[in-house]
Amino acid sequence: MLTTSLITIINKQMRPLKQRQIISLHLEVLENVRQKLASLDKSIKDVIEKGEKWLNEDDNVQTFVQMNQMIVDENSRCLRTCRDIANEKEETDPTTKDEGLNTEISETKPDLTSTVKGSVEYDNRKGNVEEVSTDISTMKDFIQTTERNYSTLSDQLETLTKSLTKKIKSLKKRNTEQDNKMEEMVRRQSVSETRTDSKFDDVMSELHTASEFIKYQTDMLSEKVKKCEECNETILKEHKILESNLKLNVDNLRKQIQSCQETTTNISTSVTQNKSSMESTLEKLQNKCTDIDEKIIQFSNDLDEMSTEMIEQKSNNTAECFCVGTGNIIAQDVKQDKIGTLFMVRFNLDATQNHYDTSTGTYTTPYDGLFLVSLMIENNFIGAVQIHVVTKDSSEEDYVRGVCKADSGATACTFFPLPLKRHEKLFLKGHVNYKHLVLGPNTTFSCILISKM
Repeated sequence: MLTTSLITIINKQMRPLKQRQIISLHLEVLENVRQKLASLDKSIKDVIEKGEKWLNEDDNVQTFVQMNQMIVDENSRCLRTCRDIANEKEETDPTTKDEGLNTEISETKPDLTSTVKGSVEYDNRKGNVEEVSTDISTMKDFIQTTERNYSTLSDQLETLTKSLTKKIKSLKKRNTEQDNKMEEMVRRQSVSETRTDSKFDDVMSELHTASEFIKYQTDMLSEKVKKCEECNETILKEHKILESNLKLNVDNLRKQIQSCQETTTNISTSVTQNKSSMESTLEKLQNKCTDIDEKIIQFSNDLDEMSTEMIEQKSNNTAECFCVGTGNIIAQDVKQDKIGTLFMVRFNLDATQNHYDTSTGTYTTPYDGLFLVSLMIENNFIGAVQIHVVTKDSSEEDYVRGVCKADSGATACTFFPLPLKRHEKLFLKGHVNYKHLVLGPNTTFSCILISKM
């Protein structure tokens, strides 16, 4: 029982308070280092995850400047944490207390020796004490190895700190340059936005002015269109009235011509009968009285004058008109500043009338009057054709009185009443120069007298 008690006492005395405090302090230091490194590792992982999201454009909240500043701050914090861990290691290094440990061990040995002196199992206890001493030596070696590892780690941390410090300075320099660039970009963008706003205001002002002008022009054009529509209605009404009057005048002219023809026929018949009767009478009287010859000659002269007057009356009552056409398909150059000579074939013209000259393409009015002018164009040209009806008075100035326009492959006609004075010229001109203008056989140009003035 005594031996067992002594062994228990010796075993309990193998874990002195001082040693356990030293080991506990080492373990606390290591646990503190582990916790700080774990926290630092978690923080580093969070920053790396945020940086990768920003690179993959999954995070559109933070700007480049904010992300760059966050990484620089995290690097600085890591370096400070490493320095703090190294400083805490130096402050809490329990190896400085080896002298006390050795002293305690040396003090323990006499206590143990005096305690177990005289015991039968002293050699066994001595062996146990030697084993404890060996363990203590091994623990010292472990502590020295740990110190060397701490020293190596401290050197590595210092080297890493210097390298990271240089990188931090470089990053701060780059960050400053980037901040300067960003400020310059912001300044330029601000200037650009100011200029853009100014230009936008100018454009909006111009658009507002243009809108007002377009509105004004639209209103004015609307009024002009209304006036044109009213004028067109008036012209259509007048045109209908002129057409009805023209028909009536043509009918009257036809009746007058028929009456004149009947009168002329009756007069001719009467003259023929009178002449034959007078000739027979003269033959009878010629034998009886020679003095009557002079009277007969005088009477014959009177008859001649009557015939002349009848012819003049017939000529004066005949309607003044002309109608010319191409007669066939023609191809001819037409110039804008030259009178067109397109029509060489006459239709329904009295042989005594020669007021339209086909060689010059000009009609000269024989007296003042109201004429009905008609122009028909059969366009076989590749493009649209526009011909102007032009007059020239004594002032030698051209006046466009009418226009006829025909699209390619179409036939167009225009007719209108036109007052003309005696010796006034009537002719055609092209709207522009036409090279090799092709017109069909239905192309005609005509004019008929409606009434004299």
